[in-house]
Amino acid sequence: HKRGIELHAWFNMINCYSGTEKNIFEFPKHIINAHPNWVQKMFLDGQTSYWLDPGLPEVQTYLTDLVVEVAEKYDVDGIHLDYMRYPSREMDDSFSYSIYGENKKIAQWRRDNITAIVRNISERIGSLNKDIKIGAAPIGVYINKPNATGMQAFSEVYQESRAWLKEELVDYLTPQIYWDFDNNPRF
Repeated sequence: HKRGIELHAWFNMINCYSGTEKNIFEFPKHIINAHPNWVQKMFLDGQTSYWLDPGLPEVQTYLTDLVVEVAEKYDVDGIHLDYMRYPSREMDDSFSYSIYGENKKIAQWRRDNITAIVRNISERIGSLNKDIKIGAAPIGVYINKPNATGMQAFSEVYQESRAWLKEELVDYLTPQIYWDFDNNPRF
């Protein structure tokens, strides 16, 4: 801070494990072990990963409380939300949807779940310290367009980041634009 550098705490929100280190499963306090009923095992792109079910109210509360705890205990200038999304359309959240789906179409229900977490974090952080910035890293393609195609944030991983900006739930977005220069927009 004395050198004018901002410190933003970066959170991997809903993806709670992907990788090759298996010793994580030996740690009893890891979320996979502490709350296995909150976690969905996925097989994506040839790799096993574990994701929290954002349709569960207790998961939404846990994630919000975790972020707020860091903002309360540390002098952070910002909160950065990464993996603020579903892993894919194939996630089996039928249990939470059957209880909390409220007769909504599943795609909208999923977007509402993600937005609810962002909203809860935004409101709690705002009441704690209005100067703390909140940002997120959505998938780089919101909806496919000519010359901009790929995984779609809105319909494949249920991020409604345009609404987050419109509602002023986030201060900035840093879209994930992991593509080559020949096949999508050149930045």
